[in-house]
Amino acid sequence: SSIQKKLKGYPSRKLETAMTKVKENIKEDLTLSTRWFSAFTTTQITTVWRAIKANNFKSYKMVSMWSLDNPRWFEKRPLHSPQVTVWRTISSSKVYGTYFFEGNVSGQSCLDLLKSQVFQNVVKKLSLGKFVFIQDGAPPYYPKKVREWFNSSLNGCWMIRESKNLATTNLVKEELLILRNCTSQYPKDQETP
Repeated sequence: SSIQKKLKGYPSRKLETAMTKVKENIKEDLTLSTRWFSAFTTTQITTVWRAIKANNFKSYKMVSMWSLDNPRWFEKRPLHSPQVTVWRTISSSKVYGTYFFEGNVSGQSCLDLLKSQVFQNVVKKLSLGKFVFIQDGAPPYYPKKVREWFNSSLNGCWMIRESKNLATTNLVKEELLILRNCTSQYPKDQETP
């Protein structure tokens, strides 16, 4: 057969009918998987995905289904709620903050928070030589620009993983040794007073 005699638009009509068939079945039962719809309607999985996306249906794997009383009744709830990260600074006498991050915490958002809110509040209460900022070295605190800002604004009074601030490191090690000695005075089988 000749290519010229081929009807134009035939694949799109076939796709439209397959998508309407899938759409009708999805409305009947949302709990079935895309593979089941593909096998039941004898269409490709990509066509099923297009039908789900075109009609703004949530995929079964993207929502949790809860059955309360009636086993045939389902309530859709999103799996992931909007996230807010809460951050606090703790000193020996006070808790500074509660500061909130919306979205992902990155090096830039962490640096903005430290510059604009955290250290303004801490420096108002304490002078720069009176505190040591200690952080576990979580990824938002470890980018080079954050460490450079710590070096320029805290005059070496900070400690993070792989910190080269020897005075701070020695101070913290002494405090940790004191804490460890206090907590390990009692045998494990006795109750602590």
